Amino acid sequence: MRKHGLRMFNAAGFISVLLVCSPTAFPQASPADASPDLVKHLSFKGPIIGGTEDSLGATNRWVGSRLMYPSRTRYVNWEFSFAHSGLEASITARIDVFISKDGQPFGRSTSEVLFNHEAGVTRYIDGYGSDEARIWTAGAYDIAWSIGGSSIAQSEFTVSRDDLTKGEIVEGLRVDAFEVYFKDSVEGKRDYAFFDNYRFPHERVGLIGWRITFNLPYSVNNYDLETRINIRRTDSGQADLNSTGTMGSSGPLPGISGELPWVQDRNWPRGSYRMEVFVGDRAIASRKFSII
Repeated sequence: MRKHGLRMFNAAGFISVLLVCSPTAFPQASPADASPDLVKHLSFKGPIIGGTEDSLGATNRWVGSRLMYPSRTRYVNWEFSFAHSGLEASITARIDVFISKDGQPFGRSTSEVLFNHEAGVTRYIDGYGSDEARIWTAGAYDIAWSIGGSSIAQSEFTVSRDDLTKGEIVEGLRVDAFEVYFKDSVEGKRDYAFFDNYRFPHERVGLIGWRITFNLPYSVNNYDLETRINIRRTDSGQADLNSTGTMGSSGPLPGISGELPWVQDRNWPRGSYRMEVFVGDRAIASRKFSII
């Protein structure tokens, strides 16, 4: 076993991180005795799952990364933030991790984590992989965590092929968030759709804007996708407005944003509108709004 800072690596490539205070100052219970009692007191955020070339990355760059494809992924890492209240003593508990691929067992590891009863929150970061070989091949993976035999969480992730086509990428896109807002023509103030059913006041709408975040069920190495926003007046024959752009893989999650005026120094006219979002040739989302 070799150690580096707070990271511990065993022969199987499993990583255990304990971001807690020194255990010597607090009474503790053993892992075997403590786990069932601990689970009753736990709530948590997570997991965040990501892939990296190295163990946990020098600056935790892996967090939230979906760049998991065979040529770049040696380790798959995860993070939980545990909140625990009502503990009378600090507890060291065993966390077991089970990974399967396409329904077949893939890997299993165990670590011990100290839950400091005075701190109240424990950040737990682990991972699985190998420095010697690339064990992660393309496919669907399931992962489950348990404490002392009691299941606490389950998740899934996909390691993608390196050669996904643009069509496959576009087909896998899902919308996480879609916000439509207006900006005041005089003050330039941004207001979101706090009016019922996206009903915006005519005298204040100088620009119509959008902010859209997409999600991919898998990671993609490199891509550039053409995007188009089409705004159509649904209650008249006025010409459509279009905004085009390119969405690339520079960030952990793809997204687009922008704003459109009606014409210079004029507010958008009253009426009913429909905003439609295209990525490539696919219509992926739409939103209705009206100006009253």
